[in-house]
Formats: sequence, structure tokens, C-alpha cells
Amino acid sequence: MKLVFLRHCESLFNSNKNNKQPNCGLSLKGLKQAESIQIPDKISTIICSPMRRCRETLNGIIKSMNSSISVIYTELCREHMTDSCDFYEFEKPVMETEEEVLDRIKQFKIFLNHHSNENHHSNENHHSNENHHSNENHHSNENHHSNEKILIVSHADFIWYFTSNVVDGERFGTWLDNGEHLEFEL
Repeated sequence: MKLVFLRHCESLFNSNKNNKQPNCGLSLKGLKQAESIQIPDKISTIICSPMRRCRETLNGIIKSMNSSISVIYTELCREHMTDSCDFYEFEKPVMETEEEVLDRIKQFKIFLNHHSNENHHSNENHHSNENHHSNENHHSNENHHSNEKILIVSHADFIWYFTSNVVDGERFGTWLDNGEHLEFEL
């Protein structure tokens, strides 16, 4: 399965670290960034953090995408909760530990595999309903799981933890700037 991680565009917090607004949206620069982002082709599904800055980023880029792509919002890919902007207006700010983030990453990977398997089985059922039973069609169904490309609109810390590995007791991940994307094979 191919993942395309997209970090949200510049938020009000990114442009002014003194901004303590919970669940802040994009800055004017961020709104313009979102409209100019070029997303790779052949995205089958979009998974988006429900935080405002991710939804606003998605709204900016979705105008240029295929409108039949399904969008799933999930708390599993929200930001590591450490600053006021990482909480909803109605949430009590309770800081999240690294272990809690890593547990959420595990849950998100299970979620991705479940989603991909559902799509794979749906594709198999579609082919069997049409009475396509040749080896060639069966082979293409087996490759569907590996050819699927999912866009994940999320946050820097979440992406960093998702892509991280521990080397000699220290964790290293991939850091993305605002509006930057990364293709990742799962």
C-alpha cells in the first residue's frame, strides 16, 4: 500500500507561536499554499485529521482532485497533543505522552490495513459478480492492495512518529514542512 502523507499548510500557530487559539485554522499564507499544492495521481482514498488546519488544507486541494474520491476523517491521525492548537475548543488540554502517540500510530496502521482489505474484498466481489475468473484478473486483484494509494492529511509530529525508527536507542523520523508531502510504502 502506498501512502502519501501531506502535512497541513501554514496554520495560525505556525505563523505566530504566541497564538494560543485551540484548533486553529490556516493563516492567509496557508490558505494560498493549499490551493497550489500538487498531489500525486491515482489517489484512491483520502484520510484526514479532523483538526481545522487539516480540513482547511484538504478543502484547498480537493478542488483540483477527482470528486469521487472518498474522504475519511479520523482522530487517529490527529496531532501529538502538546500545544493549545492541538486541542479542540471543547477539550480539556491533557498532554499526550510519546507512548500514547506510538499506540495511536499502531491503531492507525491497523485501521489502514482494515480499510485496504475492505477495498480489496470489494474489488474481488465486483470482479466475481461479473464472472471474471481468469488467472489474469485474479492476479490483478492480488496486486490491488499494493497498488492502492492513500492520501493522509495530517500533522508534522504524527507523520514524524509514523515514519520513525529507533536506532541505538534514539528515534528518527521524517519531518515535513507546511504543505510538503511524502510518499511512503507500507
